[in-house]
Amino acid sequence: MLNTDRLQLISALLLDVDGVLTDGTIWYNDAGIESKGFNVKDGLIVRALVRLQYPVGIITGRNSPVVERRATEHGVPFIRQGVKRKDEAFRVFIGEFGLSPGQVAYIGDDLNDWPAMQLAGLKVCPADAAPDIRQRADWVLATRGGQGAVREFGEAWLRARGDWDKVLAHFNG
Repeated sequence: MLNTDRLQLISALLLDVDGVLTDGTIWYNDAGIESKGFNVKDGLIVRALVRLQYPVGIITGRNSPVVERRATEHGVPFIRQGVKRKDEAFRVFIGEFGLSPGQVAYIGDDLNDWPAMQLAGLKVCPADAAPDIRQRADWVLATRGGQGAVREFGEAWLRARGDWDKVLAHFNG
């Protein structure tokens, strides 16, 4: 796990989708309709972050109605799909929320995430990220993409910032 002091400096979270919020598998049915599987633990932490008014965003290279639906369900305020240059979308995100790059944690898993990750104050990846990303990340999570990696990060981050009790209070009535 990462140093608590370092986590306290982070104010916002940007996420890739395939390989981070999912295990990277994309299914197509006979009609050509795409589907993906999302982990509910990741969904819970994303919803908690949004509820606590942390800026959260999704940047993905693919276009998928499923991603739009999932992000909308959780109130994610920044969704960019079909992105070729994730670093450019990163800059738009910090501009929209009035952040510096150092305030952002980026969770990515593959080479196309690196241009945005290298701008972030905290570079995070799932346990099964591409080897080059694992070598360059500030924090390699213990959890694989689509298996609760975002939850692992989010819970540690909220604990470091002293906001985990607010999440617990929401569920304790």
